[in-house]
Formats: sequence, structure tokens, C-alpha cells
Amino acid sequence: MVDWLGKTLFCQICGKEIKVIRPPNPNWGSGPSVMCCGEQMTAKTSAAQKTGKEKEDVLNETGKYYTCLVCGREIEVKKGGKGTIYCCGQPMVLKQ
Repeated sequence: MVDWLGKTLFCQICGKEIKVIRPPNPNWGSGPSVMCCGEQMTAKTSAAQKTGKEKEDVLNETGKYYTCLVCGREIEVKKGGKGTIYCCGQPMVLKQ
């Protein structure tokens, strides 16, 4: 598995962008894939295409932090999107 710490990932379906700010528990290695809209999120590159479905700050998610209750991975939403972020097969939880 790839270490995504500090990398920006995006959903090719809804355009959501996240940044991995805490890796999963070391027992997980680099951890499971991060999913959105039923697809694995991919590393954003300068060549990444816009989906055409992108909306600004969907649900005011930008800047919010989520965590995986199974492996402990944490992410920050860099750009909102309609999709739900999954890790370890379950939705990530908004950090309070």
C-alpha cells in the first residue's frame, strides 16, 4: 500500500479533495485505501481533470477534519464534494 501522508487525494466522481494529516495505526502498514463515491481516491496531480460536477464548499465541508475509528487515519477536507469518505470499509467520522 502507498503512504499518502501529506498528499492531496481527490474523487474523480464528485471532485472532493482531502489531505491525509495522520497515517493509520502502524499495525496497518500504510493502511487501507481511502474511498469516496464508491471509488478509491487518487493522488492529485497537475494533470488531474475537473469532473464538471464540482461545487464550491459542498455542505461547508472545506477545512473540516475526519477520522477513521478503526485504523486512526485522519484527513482534512481541502475541497468539498457530495461523496462520503470511507476508510476500513466504513464512513469516516467528523472530528469534534
